[in-house]
Amino acid sequence: MEDSAFRRRYVQGDLLVVSSDTGDEYTETTAYLQRKKALLAERNVTFVHLTPDMGFHSPAWQSLYHQWARNNTIGGVGFSSTCSPNLKTEVIYRFLNHLLAQRYGYVERQGRSSKAALYGYRQDFGPLRVMIGFSAGEERRVCAAPQRYVQDTIERAFPLIDLGLSRQGCQDVTRHLGHEVPTPSN
Repeated sequence: MEDSAFRRRYVQGDLLVVSSDTGDEYTETTAYLQRKKALLAERNVTFVHLTPDMGFHSPAWQSLYHQWARNNTIGGVGFSSTCSPNLKTEVIYRFLNHLLAQRYGYVERQGRSSKAALYGYRQDFGPLRVMIGFSAGEERRVCAAPQRYVQDTIERAFPLIDLGLSRQGCQDVTRHLGHEVPTPSN
């Protein structure tokens, strides 16, 4: 919002901020999101927080706790990460497919493809740019998109990594700009 050079580099067109509820967030994080939603609205930037009741979370992944109970498992730092893809990026991509269908009149689902709107958008305008907030130091989290539709329709950008901004760096910039520094999410 504050850096025109950043916007020129990463935002060609509308900016939409989307987050997805994992079912495992601190109350402080939820309250922070509501305050940021108000700030973004003042700046004419749409913010959407996806919750399971909206229908974009898969039945198997309604929340982190739901998944643990469903499979009688637990999560931990020593295990491979399935939370980010199943409760964040996949949920957001489903929402974006729906939004493109609603906003531009694309077919949302066609044959076996439940991502028909993303394919339609790509055909007309090129891949949809999605900025993902992995910070510098989290490069290991960036991997090739395993899903074919993501490879075909989404241009994933990692601006914090590109700019060398670590979590601390992001906090410093946020503080310098006079904005509230959030509590780390869960």
